[in-house]
Amino acid sequence: MTLAERVSAFLNPPRLPDVEVVEAKAGLGAGAYVLEYHEPLARQQRNPQKYQKQCQAVSRRNPWVNTAEAIIAGKASTVPWHLEDAQDETVDQESAPDLRNVLSLIERPNPQMTRSRLWGITIRHMGVCGNAFWFLDQLDGLAKTPRAIYYINPARMRPSTDKAGTLTGWVLDAEESYEFEYGRQSGVPLQLDEVIHFTLEPPDWGYLGHGLIEAAENLLALNGAAERYLTQVLATGGRRGHFIGPKDGRMDDDVFQSLVNGLRNVAESPDAAKRNIVTKGPLEATPQAVTPNEVGAMGVLEAMREDIVSGVWRVPLSQLGIPLPAGLNSGDARKYDEAALWQNAIEPRLHPFSETVQFQLLDRWKALGQTVELVLQTPTFDDNTPAWDIMVKSIDQPVTWNERRALVGLDPLPDYEPDGITPLGVRIDMSIKITQTAFGPGEDGTFTQTVAPRETALLTEGKATLRAPFGHVRDQVENTLTPKIQAAVQKYLTDQRDAVVARIREKIEHILHKPTDASWIGRWDDKLRAALMPELEPVAVKITTEAATVLGKPQKAATEFDTRVLAFVQGRVGERITGINETSRDAVLDVVKQTITEATQEGLSPAATADILTERVKGLTVWNDARAEMIARTELMNAYNDAALQSYREYDVTRVVAFDGDVDAECAARNGKEFSIDDAYDEVDHPNGTLDWAPVKASLSKAVMRDAA
Repeated sequence: MTLAERVSAFLNPPRLPDVEVVEAKAGLGAGAYVLEYHEPLARQQRNPQKYQKQCQAVSRRNPWVNTAEAIIAGKASTVPWHLEDAQDETVDQESAPDLRNVLSLIERPNPQMTRSRLWGITIRHMGVCGNAFWFLDQLDGLAKTPRAIYYINPARMRPSTDKAGTLTGWVLDAEESYEFEYGRQSGVPLQLDEVIHFTLEPPDWGYLGHGLIEAAENLLALNGAAERYLTQVLATGGRRGHFIGPKDGRMDDDVFQSLVNGLRNVAESPDAAKRNIVTKGPLEATPQAVTPNEVGAMGVLEAMREDIVSGVWRVPLSQLGIPLPAGLNSGDARKYDEAALWQNAIEPRLHPFSETVQFQLLDRWKALGQTVELVLQTPTFDDNTPAWDIMVKSIDQPVTWNERRALVGLDPLPDYEPDGITPLGVRIDMSIKITQTAFGPGEDGTFTQTVAPRETALLTEGKATLRAPFGHVRDQVENTLTPKIQAAVQKYLTDQRDAVVARIREKIEHILHKPTDASWIGRWDDKLRAALMPELEPVAVKITTEAATVLGKPQKAATEFDTRVLAFVQGRVGERITGINETSRDAVLDVVKQTITEATQEGLSPAATADILTERVKGLTVWNDARAEMIARTELMNAYNDAALQSYREYDVTRVVAFDGDVDAECAARNGKEFSIDDAYDEVDHPNGTLDWAPVKASLSKAVMRDAA
């Protein structure tokens, strides 16, 4: 072909025959839905190598998995390390010149990679795929020690087996049709001593381990579906399809066709959200789909984030830099998040990793007479919370103070105080939950029964007082009524919390403008009174009954006596209820002020402020079990003492003596001190206190003294 012909052919290329273009609609229906949203059928083939690639791709596409793996691999690959010899001495270049090659191999495994990069990709693939591989290059003929280490992606490796299914080696870059059958070799064969295989967990079958992506498949699929749904909603400007028709009657055909064309033009326009349609008659539109709020898409994304990151990868969200709502009691929780990251996510990978390096690599130097051990210097965390929990539980057991201190590793106290008489370290505090029923056994092996309640009431303290006439009643009511009162209070606090939290979104504008106003919280005194009184009334009834038994028949009519004591107890409970609710209200207002200050500084919207405030109020300690128990015990003991004092007054008692078993300064100063009965009403016992009252013997009426005798 001449030059002119070539130029002509270039400028006038042959024309292809005209081909009719046929427009086709996008596939719809169940089949298209399955192809878009369901698990690919190819995944059921379970080709291990393809699946390893899919796992790696998913770990990169999902931001939460990618971030969690980055922080785990990043911290694990940079953990300080050293080698020790057989005498547990640290090995370095100067002290052990014979082991310089080992140190160099670990620190710089090959010319292209450093130790941290090799360890990082290994630990990442252990988590994502469940497998990771090292290729040991240029093995020594005697001990099989390598001169270099190269990383191999697990998607490139397949096991090679004999006819019996025993692993004989590995195959690099085998063909896809390779099915682990003996004799069907393709790719590059590798010997067992040339490969180090790392697994996160031992495989249930075969030779390849299982990774976290496999454990999180359903969670990741649901997370992806929610993200695609929100993306589609945003792409449409928030619009959704409707069934549209006239409210009344039937449209003419030309009007109907015109409306259809108009709706299609609007729906297909890129700026559809800005366009309107005007009709001459009213139309009725029935939505075909739910809104993101109705389907709870954001909630699904948040739940999936927590399930994926914290549930499967075991990484606390705070360690990923994710801002989380925090309540007043969140300081300790966040303080332990780093410990949780190391103990639950990083160390479970470092342990099998270091063991594999030790047993399959470093132990090879033993054949050369050199013993080296890899030591990883992971951080330690002093969390004595479990020990302190045990110590708290020991309060209800008859153990000494030093035995209790030993539970949390504290040094013992001296057995006795400086006077050599008063017990200190050997002191045993008997719980008020323990009721003494007998002494013994004696020399004859029998137990001596304790004195009866009425006789106990008549024992004298010196010659002045009767000792705690209703002490045994106190033990009975505490053991039987405390759990019931605590359950009632906990239900009340839970209802109060839920109601307050529900009002935050409704009243957020009011809260933002008046952060010190508590009117939106509501008044709860009547509800708390309704929760407490049914459980506290039996205390007053029990005391009045016991008073008639121990102190003699009441000086007034029995019915009037019971009524007045009960009314007094109810009044005193009502006074304390206000204080309980004020404590809860103040805690909520403190969080409101703090949150609004932070939201104003960060420029948050009212909705975002409401979200943060909701979580913080929900996490307040004023709603927890510990406070419910404290309120229950305190109100029960206060009701007991109110009923006892009022019963004494009914017997014309004018003076009482305080008995307080606690050892704090306030209680010690009050213990054994005499009060007028009016002053006794004003004595306030601290929460969970043990204050008790006994009448001064001289102040009892003659009728009572005669009956007691």
